[in-house]
Amino acid sequence: MWLWRELASSLSADQLRALVRRQADRLALLEHRNRKLEAELLEQRRRSEEWDWVFEHSVDLIVVRNEDGKVVRVSPSVERILGYTPEEYIGFDLDALIHPQDFAETLEHLDEVRQGTDVTNSVTRLRHKNGDWRWLAWAAPAHTGSEARPRPSYVLGRDITASKLNELQLLHRAQHDGLTGLANRASFEPALQAAVERARAGGATVALMLLDLDGFKQVNDTYGHQAGDAVLKTVAERLCAAQRKADLIARLGGDEFACLMEGADVNATTAVAKRILAAIRQPISYGDVELSVGCSIGIADTAGDRLAAAVLYERADLAMYEVKAGGKFGYRHYQARPPQR
Repeated sequence: MWLWRELASSLSADQLRALVRRQADRLALLEHRNRKLEAELLEQRRRSEEWDWVFEHSVDLIVVRNEDGKVVRVSPSVERILGYTPEEYIGFDLDALIHPQDFAETLEHLDEVRQGTDVTNSVTRLRHKNGDWRWLAWAAPAHTGSEARPRPSYVLGRDITASKLNELQLLHRAQHDGLTGLANRASFEPALQAAVERARAGGATVALMLLDLDGFKQVNDTYGHQAGDAVLKTVAERLCAAQRKADLIARLGGDEFACLMEGADVNATTAVAKRILAAIRQPISYGDVELSVGCSIGIADTAGDRLAAAVLYERADLAMYEVKAGGKFGYRHYQARPPQR
């Protein structure tokens, strides 16, 4: 205080007024900065409280991961979606829960986040605590700023399991026969085309087997369509039991079936045809009666030829009708006739 008195006694009135004005301006500036800092702190607190409220009440899954990929915070919705309590989930390496078929793509997207690119529309299957798989559509904002220190990442996921399963069911219905559950013509023809293209590019031989039931019309006419349906379902089961593991069986329509075989030589197709004939000839129980049908099989393959799918189908069809013309219930490999002279 004495310093101020000494200073004031050495200054003129104008100088003293100027000094007081400068001090007042400094105090006003400090007060303004203090109010601004208090406002910023209040705003940060408000935002933190809002974030906590959203985090605690979010229907969707919110996950905070550290730079090592470990979960450091998770919303309570994790228990409804994945079966884990937040306490159980914290510390998880999220990568360990990703479906093997989705693993590479998911890690690629998470790397994009670290590189500064937002991920806005990704779908990943995560394992539920009970072992089931849940489909999650998720988004993650990119890391921003230029800080050298590691930063956490945030992932927002929405459970779309119900809609995804419904989508898969609709797709299955579109690609499979409603009665037998086998592939239908709409899915078999693209599969045949793709197999032929692989063969033409240097892949393994492709064989096509067409099967037509013998005596099926008599079953329908005598016992009705329900009996016919029972026969078709039993035949489908027996075809699946007789095929090789990698083969594709389809019902093309009516009592016509097909088998697509990749990497099958004449010996392999002959063995399958014989198993099918032996299986089909077994009686089929229907109520108090036993029903019987036969089967004519035509086989064609791409061995040594660069055939189009339509040609392969035509050859198998010709071979099948040769079996029918020769008395039915048998199999035949397509053989080109020598040219007429």
